[in-house]
Amino acid sequence: MIPAECLRQEMVYSPEFAYKEKEQRPSIGVVTIIYQPSDKTFLTIKEKKGKATTSKKAGEISFLAETRKNNEGCHRNILGSLAEGFDDVHVREMRLGLHLERYYSHAIALDGEEDLPVDVAFFMYDGPPIMPCPTAKDEVEAYGWVDIDTLDKLPMRSVAKQVIQTMKEKDWIAEIENTYLINKLVAQELQRDFFSLEQLYFQREQSKDVMIERTCFPG
Repeated sequence: MIPAECLRQEMVYSPEFAYKEKEQRPSIGVVTIIYQPSDKTFLTIKEKKGKATTSKKAGEISFLAETRKNNEGCHRNILGSLAEGFDDVHVREMRLGLHLERYYSHAIALDGEEDLPVDVAFFMYDGPPIMPCPTAKDEVEAYGWVDIDTLDKLPMRSVAKQVIQTMKEKDWIAEIENTYLINKLVAQELQRDFFSLEQLYFQREQSKDVMIERTCFPG
């Protein structure tokens, strides 16, 4: 779920404008990760153009990423990043299999500069096979689905490298796969024709709670 504060972040971003409260500073953009749990791969693109302000170089491999526009909230920024990689036809094919599992506000700082925070949107994908079909064909092209070990060997864009490093350090994949599995199991139960929450309640009342042991300290 996208944090509520994202929907309130409609401020114009300017590096020269100093915000007193760190939590009020909107990010400068978002990196959108699309992860396929069935074969543990990430959807990647190849940059065709460089951009000095975001340290992007032509030929680098990256995740979908997009700089925030003036007066744009988080959800529109995410949609903008998806638009970089997909046109209308292909997004209709994939949208039912695309699930936003985590939104990390200020996940990294671009090139280590604290006043340039970048968010990360982490999607799980469990739909039919897809490849990027960019709307911005002059800016990016499809590269493919790549596992994390292979990503380390590729000429990755600097912001993507930072995301990969943070993802490993904080073990995002294990956390998100666990959440994804639990979400899927809960949804499957709720969607069963003869599932009853009332029946479940009475069944569970017949079982004992787990033992809760507290450590007592003297004094």
